[in-house]
Amino acid sequence: MNRSSISGFLIFPILLALTLSFHGVNGGPLEDNCKTLASIGLPYNSCVTNLQADPRSKNADLYELGLISLNLTRANAAYIKARAQKLLNDQGRGADIRIKRVLQACVHIYFLAIEDTNDGIKSFVSKGYSGTRNSMSGVADSGGTCEDGFIQFNFTSPLTKENNNFLQMADIPLTIAYWLECRGTCT
Repeated sequence: MNRSSISGFLIFPILLALTLSFHGVNGGPLEDNCKTLASIGLPYNSCVTNLQADPRSKNADLYELGLISLNLTRANAAYIKARAQKLLNDQGRGADIRIKRVLQACVHIYFLAIEDTNDGIKSFVSKGYSGTRNSMSGVADSGGTCEDGFIQFNFTSPLTKENNNFLQMADIPLTIAYWLECRGTCT
């Protein structure tokens, strides 16, 4: 073995060890931040899975993840609102009026969720984390409120999956705002 291949053979393990020490065996800053948030009750897998939808989250700090999660929540609310509106528009003349009313309510609920998320973003940007928490606590309930309308009339909700996913998504900025507000002294 020549001298350059021996030094290359010795350097590779050192570089690998340094890389793993900076990024951890299980990933980078996203995973580390989600572990931090999991310590105060946010499900780790939900955090990582939802935030990975935005490639910027990979190396974002908690503040940046807060903004990313707020924007993802707003986009998700807009998607569900549009889906509920399409379901409402697809109802024929003979459709049960109760289903139409529940879908109208869901459209309105998600309209309000978008507005409240916009308020949450404004508060977050100005570092008014308690304002973000106030806005987002109502937003997080949107999916359950929409589902309750279907349950009330014993209908199977066509939005169950979306509503459940929305709750998980909306919990992320709520938890981040809580963590940033208490500056890591949360338990």
